[in-house]
Amino acid sequence: MFKKLFIHSPYRYLFSIVYTIVIVAVYNLLRDEWTLVVNYHDAFFIAGLSLVLIGLLSIVDYFGGLDIFRYMFRRRNPDGTKITLYDFSENRKEKLKTKTYRFVPFMTVGVIMIVVCLIFRAYI
Repeated sequence: MFKKLFIHSPYRYLFSIVYTIVIVAVYNLLRDEWTLVVNYHDAFFIAGLSLVLIGLLSIVDYFGGLDIFRYMFRRRNPDGTKITLYDFSENRKEKLKTKTYRFVPFMTVGVIMIVVCLIFRAYI
């Protein structure tokens, strides 16, 4: 279980951390002030909240809530037929069984960034 949750997807953790660093850097560049704790508080909150929302959207996708949108943009087979939505959804469930818990890295890093935001809030 531990391997599936944390070790199985190191690239998503890396993406989440790089995303946070970019958000903090862009926010401070736009504010043009690198020494104010308030800017770091706001930037970490924006990054953390957006990562949590990405994680929630990934949960919805994981449980099949967005299958109809994927089905709408699916191409037809070379013979001109298209599988039914039910068959498409069942095939997708089978594929997702091998990729369990893809949303955990986004949620984990997002919650950590919100906690960092609360720590910065204590110093304001």
